[in-house]
Amino acid sequence: AEIIEHHRERTRRVVTALEDHGPCDAWTVSAELFGELSGIHILHGPGEAFAHLDHLVEHGVVDRDGEGYVLIEADPSLDALFPDLAADA
Repeated sequence: AEIIEHHRERTRRVVTALEDHGPCDAWTVSAELFGELSGIHILHGPGEAFAHLDHLVEHGVVDRDGEGYVLIEADPSLDALFPDLAADA
């Protein structure tokens, strides 16, 4: 359950980045999540951001808008995205 909670929290931060900045690409979301990255982390950060964005697209919370992603569901329910955690609460 700890890894699921980690993903839930990271997803919340991705949603917040989209709320704060409007349409973003994975690089912008990565900068919001991790700040300045160097070395191999320059690739890992955007990759992780992309995975979270893709998860949100699959659940109809986010849509692709050209090169970026846009939040289409205001105030999405993270409990609906992570039902295992909601059931444990």
